Amino acid sequence: MNRFAHISFLFFFFLINNLSVQANPRSFECHLSLEVTAEPGSNLLPPPLFSGPDSVCLGATYTYNSASIPTATYFWVASGGTIISGTSSPSCQVIWNMLPGQLTLYRTLSSNTIFETLPVAASAFPPLNLGPDLTLCTGDSVILDAGPGYTSYLWSSGGTNQKDTLITAGLFSVIVQGCTNQTAYDTILITSIPIIQPNLGPDTAICAGTSIQLSGSTPGINVFIWSNGAITPTITTNIPATYSLITQDSNGCQGRDTLVLNNYPTAPAFVNSPGPVCDSATLSNASILPDPSHLSYLWSNGATANNTNYLPGNHYVIITDTFSCTDTTTFNIGSFNHISVNLGNDTIMCPDTILTLDAGPGYISYDWGNSSTGRTQLVVTGDTFHVEVLDVNGCTSADTIIITMPTDCVFPGDANQDGIANNSDILALGVAFGEQGPRRPAASSQWYGQACPNWANGFLNGPNYKHADCNSDSIVNQDDTLAVLLNYGQMHNKTSHTNASGVDINVVADFDSVMAGDTAIFIVQMADSLAPADSIYGIAFTVNYDTATVDSQGMLYADFSNCWMG
Repeated sequence: MNRFAHISFLFFFFLINNLSVQANPRSFECHLSLEVTAEPGSNLLPPPLFSGPDSVCLGATYTYNSASIPTATYFWVASGGTIISGTSSPSCQVIWNMLPGQLTLYRTLSSNTIFETLPVAASAFPPLNLGPDLTLCTGDSVILDAGPGYTSYLWSSGGTNQKDTLITAGLFSVIVQGCTNQTAYDTILITSIPIIQPNLGPDTAICAGTSIQLSGSTPGINVFIWSNGAITPTITTNIPATYSLITQDSNGCQGRDTLVLNNYPTAPAFVNSPGPVCDSATLSNASILPDPSHLSYLWSNGATANNTNYLPGNHYVIITDTFSCTDTTTFNIGSFNHISVNLGNDTIMCPDTILTLDAGPGYISYDWGNSSTGRTQLVVTGDTFHVEVLDVNGCTSADTIIITMPTDCVFPGDANQDGIANNSDILALGVAFGEQGPRRPAASSQWYGQACPNWANGFLNGPNYKHADCNSDSIVNQDDTLAVLLNYGQMHNKTSHTNASGVDINVVADFDSVMAGDTAIFIVQMADSLAPADSIYGIAFTVNYDTATVDSQGMLYADFSNCWMG
């Protein structure tokens, strides 16, 4: 396209390398010659003043546009055509009646006018060629293009545009018409090739935590592109998602398939296990609320019902649902620290003693089965005592103790069990001298009742020989007299004693009066001609007197010189 432009009063010269002026002596003409060199890629011409087609059809209307400048004036002139609008506007419309022709725009800005002329010629009638016949993969589409430069198009498919999109096989044609009513016709044969499609199978689901292999392997397919980036015929996955596969066969045709992978719904599997229990040997029931999706149960102890009993510890249950999915749930049954109240072993206590039972510290309540709710219980008589304790965790413990109170407790020094420690006990020691038997538990020489197992023998019609072992050394001997001396005169309320003999002891005086200050002699007499003494092993007696009458200092001695026991 050749454009002609004129610029009033202003000339621009770009990249002038050489300039020469030659004067003709025979005229006033001046010749100006310019040698201009353009840099590669540079444009020496100013931009076009307006735009529009320069190849047109007779009788057709065309639009031409110039840049709109508010302060500029425009004037269009058409040669060979009629301006039907916009003669004095930046844009105009022209109907071309005679070709070739030309269109000129005059634009005035700030008293300077420039113009540009566009030659316009009739459009050529280009050759029509739809190209060679095509082979398509089934389902693919192709765009047929008849090319530009025609005034009308008519495709065998009914399309009237320059291009027509086809997705089916067959013979297709197009008729085109030019500006001078010339027409052209062309055909093209499109053949369809069946596509080898992969088959991933129907959408499916897997058990949570398990994997599945997806395969698109099909004979004739040699290219695999998975949505996760894999390029192998098969993939293995455990992630629920939508997986797509694009394949290509030996003909270059692409196939595709999609599979949605889900997880089967998880069956609810909450184990209802008891909290910490009080006794590690206590069985507790663990259970699962049955659900329609549950198919079977397998507990760690081998049970298969929906509940079972366990001792404290870690356990598990495997639930299989209707999808054959399994879920393993672990749980723990705890236990509090074991509590055990201990009142001690069954014991024996003697009368006149007090025993304190102690259930121990650390409990929030004590129940002795009576009105007592304290930690301790005083015992003054034999009985069976029971206590139950409760700690802060709600755990309980109980114990029972049997307290036996015998009637023949040993009081150290009361060898004959007559209720007092005195000289009569020396006689009992003599009778039992040399006897042996078990010791008293926790023996003491202190004056209080002490339990002791019976010895094998005892006094004739009297107490057991255990009473004569006053110092509890397992034998009756002279050392037992020390307990008599230690507790001499001590008394207790047990008097189930026996006399060593039935012979009376008498005090005999051979006078009927005595003067103050005189010394009186009394004879201690045992037996007489009417009641003779036989088998005498010893004698013991006590002299009681009135201290207001008898001077105790005068009780100086006892004379056994005139006695057969002397």
